[in-house]
Amino acid sequence: MNQDLKSIMLSYIAGLLTSGTVAFISRKCNSFEECIMALKILVKARKEVRLSVSYLFRIEIENKYLLIKGNRIEQFQPVGGVYKAYRSAEGLFKKIEVKKDNGIDIDGASENDLRIKVKSKNVLSFIRWFKERKNREINVNREFYEELVVSNFIDKSVLETFSPEYLKTVYTDLKYSTHFKCYEILIYDIFEIKLDSQYEEMLKNEINTKRGNLILATDDEIESENIKIDGISKKIGEHSKYII
Repeated sequence: MNQDLKSIMLSYIAGLLTSGTVAFISRKCNSFEECIMALKILVKARKEVRLSVSYLFRIEIENKYLLIKGNRIEQFQPVGGVYKAYRSAEGLFKKIEVKKDNGIDIDGASENDLRIKVKSKNVLSFIRWFKERKNREINVNREFYEELVVSNFIDKSVLETFSPEYLKTVYTDLKYSTHFKCYEILIYDIFEIKLDSQYEEMLKNEINTKRGNLILATDDEIESENIKIDGISKKIGEHSKYII
């Protein structure tokens, strides 16, 4: 970050906050974006922040986007899921006091998911750890395999040409979750998968059977978070807009 810009911003913040808080922000942040995030966290979330870190797939078929019915929430959403941490992360997690998210039942499928809570002062430390790609899952084939192959929506031979392309990472603004009753930041890695025509046909055949597990949604339907299926409105997850 440009040092002059950082100094100007911190001087402005100093007129609003205590010198101790400004010193904390200056020490913690390495970029303009991190400074803004640190400021919001300190002002709004004085105790804990919930973080959920996921990857989502953009799968476009005939100018529409493939969405799948959620397992935990009654909605349609992109194929994908939450990253997992490895045991080697335990030391760091203990140091920055990472807690498991008790807002979602932890079972065999969700064990070690990167849905966590951390004290506000340690949020940036957690995010930097995630960016380093150490001590955590970095492959993104697990959720694709579980959601589409294991469910027999597509043949396992698709994995022979499985080659997701990274598009972007989205960090949501710090906001209060009425469901979890805490402030949260959601992080999404977005990948694009271009399927061969034979696999597109498999997915379209599944959709045409009208079993209600997969849909193809337009940009407008995703933006409106709603799609009508046989005249009945169905919810589309808010985070689906990040794949457009």
